[in-house]
Amino acid sequence: MFCSASQISFVAVSSAGKWPLVLMILRKYDPAGELTRRFSYNLGGHLTRVDEIGYGERGERPQRHTEFERDPIGRLLGKLNADARQDYTYDDADRLLTIERLPTANGKKLGVSAEKLDFSYDPLGRLIKETTPQGTLSYDYDPLSNLTTLTLPTGQHLNHLYYGSGHLHQLNLDGQLISDMERDDLHREVYRTQGTLTSCFGYDAMGRKSWQFASTLPADKLSHVLGSETPQLLVEHAYNPIHRRYQYDPAGELIRTLDKLRGEIKYGYEANGQLHSRDTGKLVDSEEFRYDAAANRLNFNTSQFDHVKDNRIKQWRDQEYSYDPWGNLIEKRIGLTTLQTFSYDCENRLVKAETLVNSKLESIGTYRYDSLGRRVGKTSVKGGKTEHKNFLWQGLRMLREEQPGQSNLYIYEPGSYAPLARVDQSEGEEQKLYYFHTDQIGTPLEMTDREGRIVWQATYKAWGSIETLAVNEVEQNLRFQGQYFDDETGLHYNMFRYYDPEVGRFVHLDKFVMS
Repeated sequence: MFCSASQISFVAVSSAGKWPLVLMILRKYDPAGELTRRFSYNLGGHLTRVDEIGYGERGERPQRHTEFERDPIGRLLGKLNADARQDYTYDDADRLLTIERLPTANGKKLGVSAEKLDFSYDPLGRLIKETTPQGTLSYDYDPLSNLTTLTLPTGQHLNHLYYGSGHLHQLNLDGQLISDMERDDLHREVYRTQGTLTSCFGYDAMGRKSWQFASTLPADKLSHVLGSETPQLLVEHAYNPIHRRYQYDPAGELIRTLDKLRGEIKYGYEANGQLHSRDTGKLVDSEEFRYDAAANRLNFNTSQFDHVKDNRIKQWRDQEYSYDPWGNLIEKRIGLTTLQTFSYDCENRLVKAETLVNSKLESIGTYRYDSLGRRVGKTSVKGGKTEHKNFLWQGLRMLREEQPGQSNLYIYEPGSYAPLARVDQSEGEEQKLYYFHTDQIGTPLEMTDREGRIVWQATYKAWGSIETLAVNEVEQNLRFQGQYFDDETGLHYNMFRYYDPEVGRFVHLDKFVMS
């Protein structure tokens, strides 16, 4: 069977003459009908090989492949590509126990290192320990399987306290209070303590956040006010260093924010929900956008019927882009002075970036990843200063970053990538505790210290680049949820990909989309 609309060919696998059980993808084509991927399977219908065929800007068609080894029941035992071999083991309940990686000669040149990841589980199948080269994390749970204690490689314990329904009401680090939380009858968070500040939240009839503020009033007084019929009257009060309101249209799109520190910002949308404008009331800061039929951004001097070939933007304002045959951004020119180049491994992960200004090298960044694709280290050289950072992960959330003599522990809202607090530890100094204050989608707008003083404050453009950094006493690199800002490139690391906030898109093609 061939599906011309999505340019994918399938085979239907049936059992004993019954109705087809599975559709297996055999080949994938680009919009021009050129083959881009070929998939092979064993007799059990399990994927054993992927052949990729790239297409370059000069018509070149390089190939590469990944092989998968399976046991008789289809579990992945080995993965082999040009950069490394990874081996997997399981327990009798099919839970992953180990991943062991050995780099090839080519992988070593790209910075791929040998490593082993270990996982342990309790009789209920819950993860209780994971060991990586970055350290060991241990997990304890209550009878409802809520995480109660996360033990860090340092021996510290991040404790989670819950009330009867299983909703979080306190976080503490070895007994040191991080935050107390209170919830309404629908278990929505209505306030949390953040040092001497108490942050409060209100919701509209659809459950969307409609206002928030951080107040110097003690929590017991705020609790009384929030229980009144008009708590919103408190939002603009003078003793709130932070407050903002949100307004939505009938489709649920944010159309207006009113912020004590940023003023009023309005948003406009096209009929299909794409962002059309961001209006700050100032001509110099306001933004407008146009798109082609595939939602690629277009310059305003292009025709409304233009489109971006192969979804690879070649030019945006004063920036020009070039790509490798796999769709990865390899060159970005900014104006007449700046050139950035990017190099990748065979899994399309960025391993090196260089920036030249007026033909002189300004910065270099090199990046390392573990067997699960998480970035575990980076080295940046900028302005003659070399910086090494290592990253520890809890699942897919960055838990801690380390550099010589210093570490930062990140604490998140429950079940979210929205940051709540950060604990900084410098060698020979006491811990410093900072609190994040985010917008309605979890983007950090301010960071305060224990005393409630703003130590970091930013205003963003529509697609996540910083427009104004009003306060920058403490380095703060988190951006949109799950994103980490790299100063040496201007890109945001976003787990498996890198995001360019200037143009509002990733620097790689989305390998997970099949059409």
